[in-house]
Amino acid sequence: MSKRNKKVIVEVPHRISGFFEIVDEINGIKIENPEKIGSRGAGFCLSAVSKTEIKIKKLEKREDFEVEIYINGKRLDQQAETTFFIITYIKKYLKNPIKVKINHTFDLPVGCGYGASGSGALGTIFGLNYLLELNLSYRERGKIAHIAEVVNKTGLGTVCGLLGR
Repeated sequence: MSKRNKKVIVEVPHRISGFFEIVDEINGIKIENPEKIGSRGAGFCLSAVSKTEIKIKKLEKREDFEVEIYINGKRLDQQAETTFFIITYIKKYLKNPIKVKINHTFDLPVGCGYGASGSGALGTIFGLNYLLELNLSYRERGKIAHIAEVVNKTGLGTVCGLLGR
């Protein structure tokens, strides 16, 4: 990283699944790889967005990672499981620990089927990729966001639909 302190804001639309079929098994056998679990169907993106503001500070090797995650102004940290998963996932790409503060603000209610977790997941991985200069491909960023949703049971196909808009 060229600077010790950085900030970015990423906007991602909300999304509604119109109809879908859960895909979590093949020939009656449960799929174990979360990358392969998802849904088949159709939906649409909305004009309402999620805004993910990320601030990072590079720390010294001897320091510990620091994470703060807010959703609509409420501090949740590890309770914001999908976002926390992504932060934990990207640690393997970093040489030094970081202090990261993520603030998700959603235009629409969270937990009501508007794709907030998928929007937030994409905002998180796209923002961290930019700030930390991870050079992850578009597909890799989408894969990480999708896995975060599947593992934490917050979504199955929202991320893929958002990436295809």
